[in-house]
Amino acid sequence: MARRKPNFPWGLAVALVVGLAIGPAHAHTLTACRALPDDTERLACYDRLAGEGGAAAVAPSADSPATGREAAPLALADLPEPDASTPSTPLAEAWELDPGERGRILRIRSYKPVYVLPYFHSRRPNVQPYSPAPGRTGPPLDGLSANEVKFQMSFKSKLAEDIFGDNGDLWFGYIQSSHWQAYDGDHSRPFRETNYEPEAMFVWRTDYNLLGWRGRLLSLAINHQSNGRSQPLSRSWNRVILAAAFERDDWTLTLRP
Repeated sequence: MARRKPNFPWGLAVALVVGLAIGPAHAHTLTACRALPDDTERLACYDRLAGEGGAAAVAPSADSPATGREAAPLALADLPEPDASTPSTPLAEAWELDPGERGRILRIRSYKPVYVLPYFHSRRPNVQPYSPAPGRTGPPLDGLSANEVKFQMSFKSKLAEDIFGDNGDLWFGYIQSSHWQAYDGDHSRPFRETNYEPEAMFVWRTDYNLLGWRGRLLSLAINHQSNGRSQPLSRSWNRVILAAAFERDDWTLTLRP
């Protein structure tokens, strides 16, 4: 899971300004190290802190009470750990619910599972598509193989956020799955079926408790699925999907009626 980084390191900028004002002798301070967004640079800064002053590289606080003598330097191991924000959850990262995830418009993210099944077997493949509607029954599919390759790709992206003041995000999702007769060399290995599924979703962030579960979002989606074929093999449907997502500890629960 990728770590979140701020859009602009304001903390680092403030630390650099303060460091320039104090002078080179105090350029490497705990505040400056703590503000570094990169883990490797932050660790190197702490190492420089310990190296410049041995085990004592932090100057006494300016607002500490006067004691008439110089305060004893603090060992680096005795310093408090840097403040860490509450870690984001998988659900919050997937739908950019937390403040640190906001502002990422048109960023491509994963949606439904992406996979390749090198061997997919159908015990009784349907070789005669049929519909009771007039003119919708297709011709027999001669030579259809029960063994094929199946794969799926999917992504989603946020098109707009905070449509209603400080809430309400608009997302676009896309799913495409294909059945490929890769083992049927006698019929030129055709694609038996490909399904296209675009989806528009309006997501409303929530924060409430229901039976010990934290409700994080409500969404309303318009979903279209089609195989892109002409009659009589055309098949498609449209759905309106209402969803609610909850989390508790390491569990995530999503209801999509």
